[in-house]
Amino acid sequence: MTLEAVATDLAAVANPSTLTDAVNQTMTKQILRHLTDNILDREADKMRDQLDSISRPTRLTLFSPLEQLERLAAIVLGMPAPDLPPGLTQLEMNAYDNALRSLLPQHPFLDGTGREPSGAVFSAVINAHALFSASRKTSDAAEVHAGRGSHTPNPFLTDFYLDLTERDGSDTPVVPPEHIVLLYESVRARASAGDVVRLSIESDENEESLDVEIQISGLDSKDRLRRLLFKSSQAGQLRFGRQVNGVAVEAPALDVVIGSGDLVEFIVPVSLNVGRLSFNCSGVIVQLGEKSGSATDATATIEAAELLKSNVKTSPIVRAGAERAVCWPGANAYPWTHFAVIPSGETADNIDDTLRGIRRLVLAFRSHSKGRLARFEDKIEHRRITKGSLGVAIRERMMRDGVLTREGNMYFLDPVALGKATGATYQDMKLKRFNALVKSYGASITVSA
Repeated sequence: MTLEAVATDLAAVANPSTLTDAVNQTMTKQILRHLTDNILDREADKMRDQLDSISRPTRLTLFSPLEQLERLAAIVLGMPAPDLPPGLTQLEMNAYDNALRSLLPQHPFLDGTGREPSGAVFSAVINAHALFSASRKTSDAAEVHAGRGSHTPNPFLTDFYLDLTERDGSDTPVVPPEHIVLLYESVRARASAGDVVRLSIESDENEESLDVEIQISGLDSKDRLRRLLFKSSQAGQLRFGRQVNGVAVEAPALDVVIGSGDLVEFIVPVSLNVGRLSFNCSGVIVQLGEKSGSATDATATIEAAELLKSNVKTSPIVRAGAERAVCWPGANAYPWTHFAVIPSGETADNIDDTLRGIRRLVLAFRSHSKGRLARFEDKIEHRRITKGSLGVAIRERMMRDGVLTREGNMYFLDPVALGKATGATYQDMKLKRFNALVKSYGASITVSA
């Protein structure tokens, strides 16, 4: 009875934002999974009770939870209905088809029209299942429904999606790159007021794998950070829809597609350093987010080895307080002319290894809910950041100078101390604006024998 009462309440939730924080915190993934499994089992029993003309052994194979989700996904995504199960006689097929036509539109996962999900939770169950469909058409339609179409990102999608993922031998889920942004937007939709949610994707040039981190800060009075970690691959595409919000990507072999036809908003901070880039949008707007007013980083920087395609015809709009810089072969042509920066490798005054290491370390930090720049120790001490003894020497020097501090399992970067030591801001580092002082600072760092 408790599950039925909860199901009734959830079915009435058309807008996820109406759920209170208390409800969001109480309904854990386990409760939601138990609820939905219970409903699917109950509906299977109801359907089978209507099929007296079919033998019991055959009846028990029909309308399983998996089959229900396939049929519900076809309805919600506007796809053709799945074929009837094989092995049925013509009379059995007629009986089952008639029962489906009668009962399926009344399924608790569907609203009164029998065409749309009856609530955010049930929509998430259906969408998560469809994303893993063996049919490419179905999985593509599910991607659009989950975030690249007109629908609001679903705050429960991540919960049900992670139940279906494979693991890499550890507790880390493995997800295709095409699904990363969908999960990120789902987490953002679930966040409480005042939270800061950031997406980081990192890889080395000679690695196919991607390390994915979604960081959520400001979840309690102690301002703790928590994170979701995934593994992915540079072999696919990272796809953004209407927004690129609080994202940092360092993956030099990755394909990135931005936009789904209309204008795209870049909500700073954004940093992309990728292999191949496509703009599938008519225009670009760069602006501060609601929580970016005093942010240390108010820039959107985009670097790519190659621009594959761009539908952008007009110069990007950059709102007050934000900055934008782009760098790829041919970036100095319209409409990017005013935002293009010359790659360091094309200048006589090239960036040496130490300056590159300083920049890499500084940009490894992410904005925190109280305006601080922070990162977990495993990321700051990773070989991807240190790249050997020079990187370790840079980190130790910045620790001695008070630019970096350590609190528990996290490092923090002090922008004021960074400015005093190097004469550069976080944004200067991001935009490769290296003055004489920062060059002198880099030259003073030596590696112990």
